[in-house]
This record gives sequence, structure tokens and C-alpha cells, in this order.
Amino acid sequence: MQCDICLYRAPAGVAGHKTRHCPIREIECRYQLPKDNPFYLSGTCLNVYCVHNQCCPRCLMIGHTTHTLKLTSMRWKVTSNWRAVPETSAAMPPLDSRDFVCSLMTDQCVRRLLRSIQDLAL
Repeated sequence: MQCDICLYRAPAGVAGHKTRHCPIREIECRYQLPKDNPFYLSGTCLNVYCVHNQCCPRCLMIGHTTHTLKLTSMRWKVTSNWRAVPETSAAMPPLDSRDFVCSLMTDQCVRRLLRSIQDLAL
């Protein structure tokens, strides 16, 4: 089993986690995206717990957290019922700082985050 978000593949005998339960399965609010973005949803976000209301502890900006992922067509696709789901491709590169909304997330931070996620899965 492989997670389509963090690309963690559990070794034999280890439970691991599926995409649905990935610890970093947090995407930017689709209602807050620019209208020309293919992931944009029109209307108002009514979820009071949505990431667009949260404050990032790293950069102190409101609208994302440290682990909020950008919705890009390289990593995500829109289903027929307008849900954003991860792309499933064997050639998907590992996550890096460009995949996160927070501009202060460095590649080193991302590698450390992925290592800790994999350690939790063991």
C-alpha cells in the first residue's frame, strides 16, 4: 500500500497509512483560490474549522498551516463530482517546498516532515 500524498510505501508486515489517513492531507481552501484556478469553487466556505481560518505557526499568516498543500495540476486532479484528489502516478516526484502553501517551508523541513510521518507509520 502506498500513500498518494506523501508517497510512503509501507514495508511488508507494517500497517502504514492510506491516502485518506495521511497526516498531511490538508489542502488549501478551494473557495479562496483565484477564479481562474482549475480547483476554484464558487461561493463561500462555511466550514469554521477550514484552513483559511487558521494561523500558520511558522510564518504567522492566516489562511494556511505549516502542512497545508498547494493544489497544483501536477499533484491533484478534480473528479467528476468536483472533489480534489491526489494524482496517482508511479513517476510522481517526492514532495518538496514548492508543494506547500507556507513560503517558509524549506526542502529540509519537508524532508524532516516526511521522515517523521514515516517513523509514525512503523
